[in-house]
Amino acid sequence: GMLNGITEIYTESSNVRLISEYKNDTLNGVWKTYYDTGELNYSGYKKMGKYNDTLYTYYKSGQLLRKSFYLNGTIDGELISYYESGRIKEVSTFRRGVQEGSFKSFFEDGSLMEVGQFDSDKKTGCWTSFYPNGKEHSKGNFLNGFFDGEWRVYHSNGAIKQMGTYRKGKACGRWSYFDTLGHLLLSGFYIGDKHNDIWTTFYPNGMVAGRILYLNSKPSAIKWLFETDGVLSKQIEIGLDR
Repeated sequence: GMLNGITEIYTESSNVRLISEYKNDTLNGVWKTYYDTGELNYSGYKKMGKYNDTLYTYYKSGQLLRKSFYLNGTIDGELISYYESGRIKEVSTFRRGVQEGSFKSFFEDGSLMEVGQFDSDKKTGCWTSFYPNGKEHSKGNFLNGFFDGEWRVYHSNGAIKQMGTYRKGKACGRWSYFDTLGHLLLSGFYIGDKHNDIWTTFYPNGMVAGRILYLNSKPSAIKWLFETDGVLSKQIEIGLDR
């Protein structure tokens, strides 16, 4: 005959492994799976063999790990994941199995870690990440899942750490790097994610410390080194590998 009603499956150590409900040989109703050691892992419902309604996932401790909603076997709606402490870790939204709209992640103390948007499973628009102290860590745009346009990264004290531009996920144009006091340390150009043209390093007083010419991320031609007062101290010829 056909399976109907509740069925239970156990491990060799007699721990329950699966509780499921059938109607006419098809999964319809309660669906629960357990860790090998007996703790509840997944709890939800199936309709015509597919997940439907809210699906709960648990840590072995019994604390909720994730809560999501399914429609005809496809995730649809808000997904919330949790730290084992019970605090929210991430909040995201799905439409018919595709990640769309707002995304937020949090540190375990509840402070915001990252915020942005998804479009068809790809990051899009402005994304901002934060340090645990609430100060911005980075900010910039995505286009079709790739870094795009100007991006800025900050030190934990709020001072700018680096800034530059991406195109289709690759660094391009001038990039500049700074210390925690805001002094410029390094500046140069990228083409297609590779160092090109002259890159310059600086002393904290703003004077040039050195310059080197790059071609496709390989040092070429000449390297110049300077004293803190700006006087050229050394010029080094560099061979280019061919």
